[in-house]
Amino acid sequence: MLDNALAKYQEGEEIGRRLQEPSILALHLINRAQLLADDLNRPAEALPLAEEALRTVATSGLRAIESQIRPIVESIRRQSHDRLPH
Repeated sequence: MLDNALAKYQEGEEIGRRLQEPSILALHLINRAQLLADDLNRPAEALPLAEEALRTVATSGLRAIESQIRPIVESIRRQSHDRLPH
């Protein structure tokens, strides 16, 4: 079930890239990242996707979406950092 969701988010990313729609791309990236980090416990894999989503909206001037995505990215960063060997 979750693998299917990951695949659908990835398809959405491809559509966003193809249409050059930063909001579509960023929302699918962050949704996939959140699924990886929170549901599949794979924050290290999720972090590059989340950071790409944040960069995408920031460089496109999508401030409202950026403000929604930023806390998710920060949460994934913390999860990723917490999993590093100490």
